[in-house]
Amino acid sequence: MNPLSILGTGRHTRQIVSNEAIIGYLGITEKYPMKDAAWLEKTTGIRSRSLNFDCNRGRKETAEHVVHFALDAAQQALRNAGVRPQAIDGLFFASCTPHELHFMASAIELHRQLG
Repeated sequence: MNPLSILGTGRHTRQIVSNEAIIGYLGITEKYPMKDAAWLEKTTGIRSRSLNFDCNRGRKETAEHVVHFALDAAQQALRNAGVRPQAIDGLFFASCTPHELHFMASAIELHRQLG
């Protein structure tokens, strides 16, 4: 086996939240009537987002955070590869929304939770 191989992959996605829901929650159309979902998509190129946020209630859906999402994806990848966590030589964790300020804290927590 090649020393650098992808043996399995996993993923975790949240519910999809539309631009309409986000704009409605933020009250953008009341302040700026010309700013609608089509404007947001044209401006950002983003049609919808996968968020842990309920725009109708104005709060997070669950107490989960990025390490929970990474753990779910990592466990799927391990199952798909037929590999036990103890067989992993290296664990790389990248996020633009870390749970802790220290850049390694999420990777350390993910490593701990995987066993």
